[in-house]
Amino acid sequence: KILLIDVYGIIKLKNKSEILIFSKFAEYDSNNFDTKFYSEVKATYENNIIESENLDLFFKDNYGEMYNNIKFYNNDSEITADKLFFDLVNGDIKINMYNVDDKITIIKN
Repeated sequence: KILLIDVYGIIKLKNKSEILIFSKFAEYDSNNFDTKFYSEVKATYENNIIESENLDLFFKDNYGEMYNNIKFYNNDSEITADKLFFDLVNGDIKINMYNVDDKITIIKN
């Protein structure tokens, strides 16, 4: 594994817009390309900005997870949640809370 500092990455999805990723640190596994970004993580996709403390990408399984203090912004809304799962193949996103009794906060702009 390789420890990275002041990280900038690009994910290119087939027939989709690029996802840009920034973080203070990341741990990169050169055997399978899986990467764990942490500390001040920010991802941008089209007009969406997502911030959190952690982002794990699992390329062999084609998915990613963001967690810990998620803030999701775009032109229409602001969302606060605990977990965000996204499919690297089709771009689908699922937003969840750790505790099923807690609610995702959505503010319409």
